[in-house]
Amino acid sequence: MREMQLDTLTLRYWQGFELVDSDLEYLSDLLIEEEAPLTVEDLSQRIMAKRVRDEKAFWEDREAKGRLYQPRDSYAEGDRLVFPALGDAVGTVVAVRPGRHPDYAPFDVIQVGIEGNGERREFASNLPHAHALNLIQVDQDEDVALEDLDAVAATLYERYGHHVAQVVMAGLRESPEFVNLGDEWFLKGFLLPIEEGHLNLAEAVLDLAAGFSTSREILEVLEMPSETSDAVQMFSLNHALASAKEERFRFAGTKSRMEWCLPRVADSRPLRFGRGPKDISLDHRLEDVVEIVPDGASDREGRGEVKEWSHVLSFYDWYWGHLPYDKGARDLLIEPLLEDQSCTRVQLHSVTGDETLPVVVHYPSERQLGWWGSTELRNFFDAQELVPGATIRVTPTSSSESDGLYEIDYLPGPATKIEMLDYEEGGQPVFRRVSLKCRVDEERSLTRARFSALEALKLLNDDDRRVTSLLLKNAFERVGEKLLRDLGIVYRAIFTDLHVAANIERPLPATTLEAIFQQSVYPCLYIDEDGYYVYSPGRSDVQVDKVRLTWDEAVLDSRSLEG
Repeated sequence: MREMQLDTLTLRYWQGFELVDSDLEYLSDLLIEEEAPLTVEDLSQRIMAKRVRDEKAFWEDREAKGRLYQPRDSYAEGDRLVFPALGDAVGTVVAVRPGRHPDYAPFDVIQVGIEGNGERREFASNLPHAHALNLIQVDQDEDVALEDLDAVAATLYERYGHHVAQVVMAGLRESPEFVNLGDEWFLKGFLLPIEEGHLNLAEAVLDLAAGFSTSREILEVLEMPSETSDAVQMFSLNHALASAKEERFRFAGTKSRMEWCLPRVADSRPLRFGRGPKDISLDHRLEDVVEIVPDGASDREGRGEVKEWSHVLSFYDWYWGHLPYDKGARDLLIEPLLEDQSCTRVQLHSVTGDETLPVVVHYPSERQLGWWGSTELRNFFDAQELVPGATIRVTPTSSSESDGLYEIDYLPGPATKIEMLDYEEGGQPVFRRVSLKCRVDEERSLTRARFSALEALKLLNDDDRRVTSLLLKNAFERVGEKLLRDLGIVYRAIFTDLHVAANIERPLPATTLEAIFQQSVYPCLYIDEDGYYVYSPGRSDVQVDKVRLTWDEAVLDSRSLEG
């Protein structure tokens, strides 16, 4: 048993950790001294180090005065003792005599002269029975050495930091003195004033860039106080841009790449045929058909390590340079840095073409599916001679979490030529003879041999394709088998064909499509006794219910319901 028993080295201490005013004062002084924002992890570790340092100093101060009095220990004349129960009063043992009590085994009584007032008092010693004044023995980790407090704090944070970080985060949020940007915190009163003129200059930089610019590029045109640290300048600028009203600026960066864009510019950059990201995002709305059940798991739970994400391109994916934000993509891609972050820009390095493609990830919202894509990704599909039914593979790199860099590849196949569906600008269908060198999932391809009838069917207009019932009825008419049943016409199809056809004009996840039939959302859409998916025009197409999915099944963002 060590002579110095520190409570701050135990699990019990940190499980009961509470933030007090002196801790917040310490963090304020720390941020001023550092002249830089710090993360919750940094701040928590510093507090843990301070608590250990303060307790160690307290014990050392006691030990310098004398031995700590405990009834279980033995003492001799001349011993100098410290009494915690008397406010750390100090006294010297002047006499020792035997003590007797009918309920206790033999023990000693020491007479102590208390310094300062000359008072003499008697105390029990060598007492084997439990006593309230005995120091509570704590179980410390034997591998924690107090010589290097920074190392001690790092070890303690690794073991118990999850208890502390939650409390520190809550305390920072409740205090009006602190502000944050993502996981970094600073003092509100020490932010540099960012005036309207600064914001106008920032807007001009982003407008000239016609896309995305980093905070560094913006900061270079602003006149900021030279005596202020670069970290404070950068944090002040980013905080001001994030706090601007009416989403004047949109954050699209990562932890190591603070990047911004103008929504009016980013949303209007055409992907193809004049349609921009805002138009594509409207195709991902779910309010007409999906209802989220309240007991569903949050989509941020269970995020695991993904070594590779693969996806078979739908027609919509290929046509617009688009990829779905499904469960696999959610676990693969970098998470939002800011609480209300709607997008981020990542880089896809082509393994085959040795080029890097900028791609914007549009995170899901409460009522809208997420997606990722760009004009450059669409050009990549063309350059690599990829078609609907090709399998795309994306793998993380060592800098994915910090910089958003990933590698993109596809499953190769023998060189061949096929006739594949395409649509001209304006929605006129055509089958083109194309060369390809990728492996194609034949059940998900749109070749003339499988779907020749598509050549006569134009695309739906913007309003109709966003109505799920119209989208599905149109899909049945495109790929379904037309039959006479019960004196009426019906269309029937297997699930794969229906899913392929529905994803020509709008992303419709297989989970949602399956649930529409399983949960009998529309009377005219059902599964027959042979397992076929059926559309009966003679039945009502009035929606009787909505698809009930959990947040995780829909891959939506439930943060808007938290707090």
